[in-house]
Amino acid sequence: MSEQEWIGPLSDCDLIKEQSQKLNTTVNGLTVDCGYYMDYLNTIKTTVLGLNTDNVQPNLTTLEQIFEITDEALQRKKMIETQMLQAITLSANITKTVKHLNDLLKSKDDFLGVHDFEKIKSALSRNEEERVKVALADYDKQKEAIEAEYQRKQKEEEEKANNSLQELVTKFTQEKNDLSRAKATELQKLEESKILLFSQIEEQKRLVGLRKKEIQNDIDTKMNYVNTLDPSSIIINTHLDELFHHKDIADLANSIAMKEKYTFTLLADTGRSVDPTQILDIPQILLKKSNLLFIVVDTSGSIFGGFLGVKITDWVVMINTNKAFLFTLTAKKKKQIEIFRTKNNQTQNFVAFKKEGGILFAFGYDSFFPKTDLAIMKQIDASRSFSCQTMFDYHNKSNALCGEQYFNYKRLYIYQVS
Repeated sequence: MSEQEWIGPLSDCDLIKEQSQKLNTTVNGLTVDCGYYMDYLNTIKTTVLGLNTDNVQPNLTTLEQIFEITDEALQRKKMIETQMLQAITLSANITKTVKHLNDLLKSKDDFLGVHDFEKIKSALSRNEEERVKVALADYDKQKEAIEAEYQRKQKEEEEKANNSLQELVTKFTQEKNDLSRAKATELQKLEESKILLFSQIEEQKRLVGLRKKEIQNDIDTKMNYVNTLDPSSIIINTHLDELFHHKDIADLANSIAMKEKYTFTLLADTGRSVDPTQILDIPQILLKKSNLLFIVVDTSGSIFGGFLGVKITDWVVMINTNKAFLFTLTAKKKKQIEIFRTKNNQTQNFVAFKKEGGILFAFGYDSFFPKTDLAIMKQIDASRSFSCQTMFDYHNKSNALCGEQYFNYKRLYIYQVS
């Protein structure tokens, strides 16, 4: 071995020193990263244990924080693994260099026989060799301790992290299931509320329908009543009180007691379509009645009639009384309220005949029938119902009563006045 070849041990020592420094730096960095890694694991553990202890439902923010810390711990773990790999590589290189150096040192005996050992001794001192050996031995111990501690802590923390994550996942799954059940329960309640609301709406519709039907029935009833009304009945109702407060009524004061207010009770109404059966029943209706108001509506629109202040005692009766008068409410659809004494007041003022007769009733009856003031026949016949008007001038009044000798009546009203 030449002297130039002995320069190798010196280079190996420098290399061992350089690699030892790198290894020391790597080990220091590894220690720091292990500390960070432990801090991350402790943070995850504390957070998970806090959730379990406080029975707090994890929200999305808490879970995101835990997962973020877990990612950082995993990244730190990768850095530790990289540094471990670097430390192992440096350790292997140092071991290889030391072996090479040992091989060189073993050949020193051969070299001493040929060369001057003092040159080698000046290049490589024994103290440096011992220092390197001590450093290597210390490194090996530290490396083994670090690797063992790292493996132990890594395994322990991985188990804790896995357990904590498993517990968190289990709790999260449980909370999710509870939330799903609560949501299903709430949906069921909403469905029941919807069904109840729909039933209430249907009930309201039914009630509204019933109410509408009641209103419609009421309207129909009122319309039917209105349809039964005749304009003549409206005129009569508005004119009767005025009739009994007419200025000429004073001349007939003995006909009826004077009052501020009179009551008119309807006893008979033949209706719009005169029913012969109703006409035949009228005498029986009037029997034992007094203060009777007979109103005739003819086909020309005239409304007129007579008043009888005494009681009808029999179906066939001829009454001679001064408690009777004739009147006009409208003449040919024009208002014309007038009051008249019967022209034939010395004879029977009122006559009511039995069913078999042709006359229903008559005022100012004369045996010479055409002279009768007003006669209403049971049959609706213009040749029979009439009022005696000489030249259509009754008591010097034109258009008295109906203003015609003969007429057709289309409706009869009989009231009792009180």
